[in-house]
Parts: sequence; structure tokens; C-alpha cells
Amino acid sequence: MKRTLIALFLMLITLSLAAENAISSSIVDSSAVSEDQLLLLKLENIEKQGIKDADLYYDIGVCHHRLGNIGYATLYYLRALNLDSAHTQSRHNLNVLRKLNPDAFEPKNLYLIELLKRIIAWLNYPRLAVLILIFSLLVVICINWLLHLKPGYEKGPPVLLLSLSSLFLLIFGLSLPLKMHSVKQDSRAVVVTPQASGFKYESSTEGSTPIPQASVVKILDQRSGTYQVRTPSGAIVWMNADDLRKVVP
Repeated sequence: MKRTLIALFLMLITLSLAAENAISSSIVDSSAVSEDQLLLLKLENIEKQGIKDADLYYDIGVCHHRLGNIGYATLYYLRALNLDSAHTQSRHNLNVLRKLNPDAFEPKNLYLIELLKRIIAWLNYPRLAVLILIFSLLVVICINWLLHLKPGYEKGPPVLLLSLSSLFLLIFGLSLPLKMHSVKQDSRAVVVTPQASGFKYESSTEGSTPIPQASVVKILDQRSGTYQVRTPSGAIVWMNADDLRKVVP
């Protein structure tokens, strides 16, 4: 009987220790959190110096992501993609947030439209500049080819190559300023507060609608302390300016 009681007592002690270890392992290490906070402060100080860099915005977004600030994480991933639309890490992390919080983003379009968006995103500023340079050289080469073509030789190949090169040069040449203009005119904003609400009327709090944190909205109008926005679901509501941060500050 005594042996049975001792065995039960030891079993209870073992189970209690195991439970304590399981709870402790689920607690976030406070030192790790403080390291992320210190790193975030350093990165934000760099940002305050007026430096605009996609990698900097991505690093700030990662710090917010690890600290659980998904609103600010979404904001800085979008800012990184605004400067470099082909920033792979930012797009990957943004897709992770989209899967975890699908109501905060606009629903995806048809496959062909999404494919076109990916192609446009892949064509960031450096790649567009390189393509413009390549097709400019091809146009010059084709013109030189035609000018020095001997009489009687077929003009079809150089004319065809010149036409195609000129067409692509025109497309990429127009894409660069249009892309720069669209980035500057980006009217998107991100909900950064955990409990934000949208209202049907600017000066009324009736009919409030909860807006999830990290929701990407489009600003339609701006008044004193409020924004009229279109939510990912398509609803048009008024929101407090303190609940939002613009993608293009």
C-alpha cells in the first residue's frame, strides 16, 4: 500500500513538472521581444533621417510582424513593394498575412489578371531601365543595319526587328513614368489599430462597422481628422485618421 501511494505521489510530481514545462515553453522570451523592440527603434531612427529604402521598410515590417503588430507590418511591407515592386521577401510575408487574415485584403481577381499583375510587379524600376537600354541599342543597331544595307539585299529582317524593337521600347518607355506616377498617387492606407470602426456618416457614430486590423483600404476623401475610405469588401465608410496610416506618407 505504501509503495502504491509513493508511486502515485511521484507520478503526480512528474505530471506537474511536465505541465509547468509545457506552459513555460509557450511563453514568449522577454529578452527576444526586447531585442526586436531595440532593433525597431534603431530602424525607425534611420527612417526618420529621411532614408527611403525597400530593404529598410522590409526590416521594419519584420520587426512589427514578430512583435505582433500586423497592421504596421502590412503597412511597411506595402511601402517596401511601393519602392521595389519585385521585392520577393515583402511579397512573401504579405501573402502570409493575407492567408491569415483574408478579410483585410481585396479578393483575388481572375487568373489572367493576377498573372498580368505579377508581370507588372516583376518589372521594377531597375529592370525597366535595363530593358529600355537594351531595346534602345537594338533600335540603333537596326537603323545602322538599314543605312548600310547593300542594294538588292532583303530589307525584311532589319525592318521587322526595328519594328519590334521600337514597339517594345515604346511600351517599356511609357511604363516607367506611368509606374512612377501610380506609386506617387497611391491612395491606399492600412488600419493599424486593433479595434477600428467605420461609420456611415462623417459626423455620426451610428451604424458603426468593425474594420479588421491590417485591412488595406483606399482613401476617397479627407476631412478634419477623418477619412472616407473603401474597405476590402467594397463598403464606403468614414474612419478616424488615427486608425489609419497611408502607404505613401
